[in-house]
Amino acid sequence: RSTLFPYTTLFRSPYRQWLEYTGLDEGSQLGSGWALQLHPDDRQRVQREWATASSLGGNFDTEFRIRRYDGVYRWFKTRAVALRDSSGAIVKWFGSNTDCEDHKQAESRLRAQLERMSLLDETTRAIGDRQDLRSIFQVVLHRLETDLPVDFGCICLHDQHAQVLRVSCIGVQSAALAAQLGLEELAEVAVDANGLAQCVRGQLVHERNITGSLHPFPQRLAQAGLGALVIAPLPVEGKVFGVIVAARRTPESFTSGECEFLRQLGSHVALAAHQLQLYGSLQRAYDDLRRSQQSVIQQERLRALGQMASGVAHDINNALSPAAIYAQSLLEHASDLSDDARRQLDTIHRAIGDAARTVARLRDFARQEAGTETPQPLDLNRTVTEVLELTRARWSDMPMERGQVVQVVTELAPVLPPEIGRAHV
Repeated sequence: RSTLFPYTTLFRSPYRQWLEYTGLDEGSQLGSGWALQLHPDDRQRVQREWATASSLGGNFDTEFRIRRYDGVYRWFKTRAVALRDSSGAIVKWFGSNTDCEDHKQAESRLRAQLERMSLLDETTRAIGDRQDLRSIFQVVLHRLETDLPVDFGCICLHDQHAQVLRVSCIGVQSAALAAQLGLEELAEVAVDANGLAQCVRGQLVHERNITGSLHPFPQRLAQAGLGALVIAPLPVEGKVFGVIVAARRTPESFTSGECEFLRQLGSHVALAAHQLQLYGSLQRAYDDLRRSQQSVIQQERLRALGQMASGVAHDINNALSPAAIYAQSLLEHASDLSDDARRQLDTIHRAIGDAARTVARLRDFARQEAGTETPQPLDLNRTVTEVLELTRARWSDMPMERGQVVQVVTELAPVLPPEIGRAHV
């Protein structure tokens, strides 16, 4: 009986709890019959470990799944130790089977959660290096297809005006199925007609079994052999700008943990897309600012050039005016000039005229920039005095040659407040 398994010191009679659990009679457990209750994937390993422990007399400590009377397999932690006689021979074995199914499930859920957290972290870091929306979507769909995994994945953008979801990117492994579904890029899916309004309002949609769905979009997927569907929103500042569509062929194949992963992934993708949009807006604003600065610099240069041209024109005009007036006066009133002197004086007068026309064009250019010139305080008394001095040859000297005397009388206030304006003489 030492070859029989298992024994336990806690049983009031050998095998009672084992027989109650498996629902089989004691005779079927003799020899290696007990191993038939083990899960097929565990059976050879456990038989090998038990054979080693039996032959060497070492402790037996392992975990495996045992079939219950209703056909359900549950995990057990099994330990057994040998009882020896005075000669060291094994007399019998004492052992126990402890149900650890709940611990195994918790451990499996924790492991799956850690794997999903790692996948989410890797995906987030991967999309953080991308500088355009399409490459972000491609990274996300590649991760979903290879690591979650899903049989079909795509990302759609929400057109709020038209109330449609427009396919923006399709996973590489999903391309053939997308063509079969008629969901190529830029294909549209009406929101109201497909029960997707809940998703575009920011809620995750989980259809465990779409084979009997009443909505056209899930029916469309089911006709292509898909059985389970999850649609995760991409929310930004209270609005959903798109969704992640993930589907599998097997119905009820998405766990609650995977749905939560897709929901969090949608938030991360939306945040990355929003940051990319902000970066693009900032870049455009910077470009606009740079162009504005260049325009301001150019305008400032033109304004400075206009001021310089105005000043140059003013100075040249002041220098030419007396020369022009006296040359014209000599040509008109000097009777004792020789022909050669008159020709030279006429040449001087024409040259002065050419220079005056050049100055006039320069002054016209300066006046075009006058709108950008800042008004300055003007001393009107000083301005009147300067004008009289500049025109003295015309109103005093030339009439005097004809025997006419012009006397200018000025009545200027002794204390005159400055006026704001621009002076052009």
